[in-house]
Amino acid sequence: MSFIDDAVSTAKTVGKTVGKKTEEIIIISRKKLQAIELENKVENLYEQLGRHYYAILQGEQTDGQDDDALAAEINKLNEELAAVKKDIEDISRAGKTS
Repeated sequence: MSFIDDAVSTAKTVGKTVGKKTEEIIIISRKKLQAIELENKVENLYEQLGRHYYAILQGEQTDGQDDDALAAEINKLNEELAAVKKDIEDISRAGKTS
């Protein structure tokens, strides 16, 4: 019976390991999707800022408040993006050591 007990124990251990790795992969995938969404938002804001700047170069008058708001939003999203990328790196590193 010792062989069967060992086999069951090994199967449980393997099952737990596979479950943990699967969970890590799911978390990393969600974080990567979140990073892509943030990158898209930042690119959109850069585009808007470029359009504002182009309008200024064409002689249109703007109050500049929109530009300041866009720059602030870009900074905020870049901070969020850096945090998400750090999370991905930390999770990946933790998964490799376990």
